[in-house]
Amino acid sequence: MGPLIDRSTGAVRLGTDLVLTGGTPGDKLGNYITPGERARLDKSIWISPFSVNTIYGVVDISMHFKKGVLRSVKANLKSEFGPHQAMIKGRHDGLLTELLGRPTLERPTVRTLSHKLLAKALGQDWPKLTKELTWNHRWGTVVSGVDMRDGIAHIRVEWL
Repeated sequence: MGPLIDRSTGAVRLGTDLVLTGGTPGDKLGNYITPGERARLDKSIWISPFSVNTIYGVVDISMHFKKGVLRSVKANLKSEFGPHQAMIKGRHDGLLTELLGRPTLERPTVRTLSHKLLAKALGQDWPKLTKELTWNHRWGTVVSGVDMRDGIAHIRVEWL
């Protein structure tokens, strides 16, 4: 099995039987989509997270479909660090740098006053010290970031 994210194509390999690529029709991922979600694929919809065991450990995956085709995925590596999101974010950054090389862009995770107020209101001081890392490729973008609403570190792959 190849790397989690293929540098040249942007394919996200979650196992020998599950490879996600931009533009994949939702009906080709039937086992991972509930009948209720399948009925709404023609709109813009995020599919509920599910866990997959990979060579990198357990990964929680959410998929975004627009007009019936896969547009992006959000992944969280489950970790031996448990709920320590700052350490998980560090693991994401290291893995992506190993797979994709140096990031194209680095910027503070907390970069606006609203982000700062939200982090403070949620009691999440750790994102202030982290950077959102972005890798731009001809097939799309990979981001290692933090969801400011819940303080969860994630990897996001968005295909063009």
